[in-house]
Amino acid sequence: MLMSKPLAKVRLLLCRPCRKYCPSDDLMDDPLRGARAHGFERPFDQLQVTSWGVILMFLVLFYVFNGPCLRYPENVPVSVAWGVLAALTVTLNILCVLSDAADPGVQTKVEDLSEVTCPEGKAACYLCRAFVAKSSKHCRKCNKCVVGFDHHCKWLNTCVGVRNYRLFFAFLSVTLATATSQLAVVIYQFIDTFLHRDYYESRLGSLRLSVLGYQIILPIIAVLSLTTVGLLVHLWGFHIMLLYRGISTYDWILERRERAKQREA
Repeated sequence: MLMSKPLAKVRLLLCRPCRKYCPSDDLMDDPLRGARAHGFERPFDQLQVTSWGVILMFLVLFYVFNGPCLRYPENVPVSVAWGVLAALTVTLNILCVLSDAADPGVQTKVEDLSEVTCPEGKAACYLCRAFVAKSSKHCRKCNKCVVGFDHHCKWLNTCVGVRNYRLFFAFLSVTLATATSQLAVVIYQFIDTFLHRDYYESRLGSLRLSVLGYQIILPIIAVLSLTTVGLLVHLWGFHIMLLYRGISTYDWILERRERAKQREA
């Protein structure tokens, strides 16, 4: 279906400044729709729903197979410590999803940006119809300018920028600590089943599970935990590198694109 000339002109005006901020030249389906306030607004991202499932899975696995089978005296402190880490993971996840990294300038709408002089240190975003910081970038997923844009996190279904980067990094670090601690508990229990077989035989009776069955389940949990830890270590290490270099994820992407262009030239 062909676009009418007036509508085409509007979309062109919207598109021009957007290319300064967007990671790609693709326009969103509806550039005039409202901005996403937080990550709990629909549509949910598939990776966001997956993250909820993974967190729930590890909670169930720990409190069904790990925590109840720990021997005294480590059972109480280990279960409590892991529970605190898990609670922090869930809490920080919710706080990150609810956080709004939008540029404060988007709250002040300007009907016709072409007729107003752009303030010093600001840039015009025709999608937000506002003057925003030069470090801001318009996210086409959330349909808003994000100050100090780092990236749009599909796992949280929200943007990460200067205003919520510390919260995001805290969530990433705590989640890594939670997954690592569960992996350590699983490895410890697997070894312990060979050293204290009688204890586990009596303890696993309530689960209607044999020691051999438990020794099969633990490696499965270990593989799931190790996979999660590996992915989190990679992401955590990547952001440590970014912090060391003093750049954002978006800056790193632009650097890679520039190097690719230079190689092709």
